[in-house]
Amino acid sequence: MPRKAGKAGHGKVAARRIGRPPIYTEELAAEFCKRIASGRSEASVLTDAGMPSHPTIWKWEQTIPSFATAYARAREQRASALAEEALTIADGVGHLSTSEAVQAAKLQVDTRKWFAAKLNPRIYSEAVKVDANVSINFGDIVAQAAALRRNGGGEAPE
Repeated sequence: MPRKAGKAGHGKVAARRIGRPPIYTEELAAEFCKRIASGRSEASVLTDAGMPSHPTIWKWEQTIPSFATAYARAREQRASALAEEALTIADGVGHLSTSEAVQAAKLQVDTRKWFAAKLNPRIYSEAVKVDANVSINFGDIVAQAAALRRNGGGEAPE
């Protein structure tokens, strides 16, 4: 009796994609970004019904400029949500009764601060940025070096 095609394990099976369909819509992208901006992690949002997979999000980010912009903005807003969470956790430390609970709260605050700085370093990073504009005229340096040689290594005249 001949095998029936199309059944798993029997003959050739039509190629099917595994996972969720990568269908892009403005509404789906906006909902995804809204959930990220509220402070949720990508991993938790992507487990929600109707949400795309990680590879789909990465593909959208690479191929759809409007999504890439919205996603970047959502991550910046997520940093603000994390900073607010850190304040809420820190404000609640006074009610904790054990040092273990205080240490756990400190870890939560530090983790949120660190991640907020990674998501939006312009606002939340503790790094000090120095912006200096130095102008050097090579001709002036050569002239000063020549003057030093003429003076026997003393100070160059101004």
